[in-house]
Amino acid sequence: MHAIKYYASYLILFCIYSIFFAEGGCSVHTYFYVESRREVIRCPISKRIKEVKQPHGGYLRPRDLETIVLGGGLEELGGGENAPRELVAAAVDHLGRFVSGDKAVDSFLPSMLCARALGNERRASLLMNGIRGLDDVSIENALLLSGLGECRAPRDGSCECETENAWKPNAVTVVNARIMTRRTQRMLSDFGGRVLDCFTFDGGYTETVCGGTGDLTTPDTLWLLAESAAPISTAQTLRLLMCWRMGVHSHHDRLRRIEYLALFNARKNTVSRVHVASIPQTVASEVDRYVIGY
Repeated sequence: MHAIKYYASYLILFCIYSIFFAEGGCSVHTYFYVESRREVIRCPISKRIKEVKQPHGGYLRPRDLETIVLGGGLEELGGGENAPRELVAAAVDHLGRFVSGDKAVDSFLPSMLCARALGNERRASLLMNGIRGLDDVSIENALLLSGLGECRAPRDGSCECETENAWKPNAVTVVNARIMTRRTQRMLSDFGGRVLDCFTFDGGYTETVCGGTGDLTTPDTLWLLAESAAPISTAQTLRLLMCWRMGVHSHHDRLRRIEYLALFNARKNTVSRVHVASIPQTVASEVDRYVIGY
């Protein structure tokens, strides 16, 4: 409880961030400006990706990424999960941070803040205190806690979250979450460990792209995490390109030294990556100018 009170002072800042800078936040308070007689909408990375019309095959074609199979994939996961894929992905991400050594209150901070805002702080605290590792009870609590943090900002600016009794993860969901968390940990170990985590692009935002964050980096790679059975999409490769270019233009020295762009799919247990030196300068320039707005 002391940790929650400590972070309560950040609640207002978090809400402002969610509305103005976080993924999807600018859809609530959208800004416009006129440049060369045309209207441009300021938006975060995710919204901008939806607006951009890419060339055929995408700026970065998924087939141009090298795929590395790290072990067993979809065949090792059970069928019949009863939780949304996005929620399972969030729980796997938060659990991964926790078992890597982060405190639970830091790993599940978005969920805790949302629960507090809705008056569910006691419920959230009980769930967080029950997360101790990758045992069944801990994973179930992590899934439920991540559900409390599945907020979205509707047009009226209010916050909507899953109710605490809306669902209960079944055994398949718990087992799959454990497998994917362990896969993520092994991948990070193989590629040098986390360096930056849920980072911003300070100095790299523009009038066209107002916000958004990156998933994580290892010593030489910028990563996008995914838990999907579907093939890699051009939206995902464009996100990698945008994060790379925004990192190059940011104040972060580490982001300017990135050598690889990679997507890790915990469901398939595969890494798909490309060396930035193999990306044509014309592509980088087009993304800089027409997509991001440098």
